[in-house]
Amino acid sequence: MKTSIRTDAEPMAFTADETWAGGFWSWLTFVGLMLVALLVSLAVPIATSPTPGALLAESFGWWVLILGFALVLGGGISLIVMFCCLPIVALIARALRRVDRIPVHIAVYALLGASIGVVAVLVATLVRDGTGRAYIVEESPVPFLTVVICAVSPVVGWWRASRAARRERASRASSTV
Repeated sequence: MKTSIRTDAEPMAFTADETWAGGFWSWLTFVGLMLVALLVSLAVPIATSPTPGALLAESFGWWVLILGFALVLGGGISLIVMFCCLPIVALIARALRRVDRIPVHIAVYALLGASIGVVAVLVATLVRDGTGRAYIVEESPVPFLTVVICAVSPVVGWWRASRAARRERASRASSTV
């Protein structure tokens, strides 16, 4: 039988493997949500077009190119960000190991993700095209969606990685009743 690192004093303690797993699930969630958001943003103009079939046929090659570019660029950059943030996440997990209130963990990880999203949007607004216009247009929903996706991703990663801790917590609670 495997001995747990979690105790009554530290009910939400994390192992290094759980931290890595949380990082992986955060990254995977971000990439998946990013691609879904991009697909929706590409599909809306086609769906509202008077000739959606023709527009889809004309733009299909662009879809593949845009989604592939987003997957490579967005997936690659977010993977680097995930690796850079894992030490911060490990410190947060260590600081929260004694806190057994789930909403606190969710709020902290959502705040971390939203902070990363705000930084990403600020950096992206510095990137300009040949006319000096930002690639991320402030009037578009892209900055807001970026922050939301960044906020949700670490929460999903934490939720997936903390399953063992939450199971043990529930088991301890039911055994004391």
